[in-house]
Amino acid sequence: MDYIPTSLFQYDQEDELLQISSIPCQKDSNQPDQLPVTTHQHGSHLTRKLSVTHDETDENPNDNNKNKKKLTHRDIERQRRQKMATLHTFLQSLLPVEDNKGKRSISDHIHESVNYIKHLKNKIRELNNKRDELKRLSNTTKNLPGSISDTVDLRSSSAGVEVVITGRQGLPLSRVLEILMREGLSIVSFNSTKVNERLLHTIESEVP
Repeated sequence: MDYIPTSLFQYDQEDELLQISSIPCQKDSNQPDQLPVTTHQHGSHLTRKLSVTHDETDENPNDNNKNKKKLTHRDIERQRRQKMATLHTFLQSLLPVEDNKGKRSISDHIHESVNYIKHLKNKIRELNNKRDELKRLSNTTKNLPGSISDTVDLRSSSAGVEVVITGRQGLPLSRVLEILMREGLSIVSFNSTKVNERLLHTIESEVP
């Protein structure tokens, strides 16, 4: 049996070890590159998404309150405009026909309404003066001979003044008519009847 030197055997073993260790490590083709990085990026994306969703959830109550306030403000404003439109229409109906001709703004109608109210106040003052004048006429006729039982009654009407004269022998109607015309009243109608031996004269007058 031949003798094999131990040193030769060790050299060959070491050489084999060197050859094995010098073989480069091959990557597994089935594994994707940079898997940990991709996983980290994906996880970061999910974290950001959850964070945004959480923030949006926290802001939803405030947004709902703001939307409710906007809707409430719009409803109040809409009701206010409807009320103003109704009042404006009613105001137009109270003005004379000549003041409603043509297209006019709300401010024009309000200005005309103020002037019309002043005009009505002046007419009321004039009618009060005319009523007082007719009352003085009534007191004067009571003191005339033959007119002791005669009476003059003044009544306010929608157009102006209604004069009702009653008596047995009658009053000079020409004087009553003269006073009415002198005060600027227009005679609309005149009616004379006899009731229980008494004459009843009714005169309707209005302000022109």
